[in-house]
Amino acid sequence: MRMIVKSAFSALAFLLLLSAPASAQALDCIEYVDDTLRLRLANGKLTPVERIAEYIAVIGERDLRNSSGTRLADYRAILQQDRANVHRNGKLDQFDDVQEGVDDYFTTLDRRKLLSTGPYYFDCWMTSETITSIQNDIQSGQLAGVVSVMVIRLPDGRPAVTITVAG
Repeated sequence: MRMIVKSAFSALAFLLLLSAPASAQALDCIEYVDDTLRLRLANGKLTPVERIAEYIAVIGERDLRNSSGTRLADYRAILQQDRANVHRNGKLDQFDDVQEGVDDYFTTLDRRKLLSTGPYYFDCWMTSETITSIQNDIQSGQLAGVVSVMVIRLPDGRPAVTITVAG
């Protein structure tokens, strides 16, 4: 199932990249080139990046609030809370036939903090409107689909996050 979802993301990203306006590629972004994950810098240079971890997140009502019950207002904090619910609380969400993925990366608080403080890169085919829509949909709890989250290692060794929505 995971390979099918991953292949569908790759094919969709490739097709949308072909039709994306040039303005969608004005910032550093992530793309697949010859089945290799690469960071495309704003100057057009492609740099390979390493995939560290990948999982499917289903954003449920419990992910919208922190452990104290306070409503979270940032998509990054919501993604961090989702992983806390999985690893600290053992609470997974389910959406139709896709069950939330359990990763082996976000098992510690320090690693989960990457989701709220680390750099994010988006697929090169995404426009700024698409990116804003994804962020707003996660923040509002009105996400239509599931979120594929990938942790990558940048060329300088720092980890970063990339997200894509399917559904």
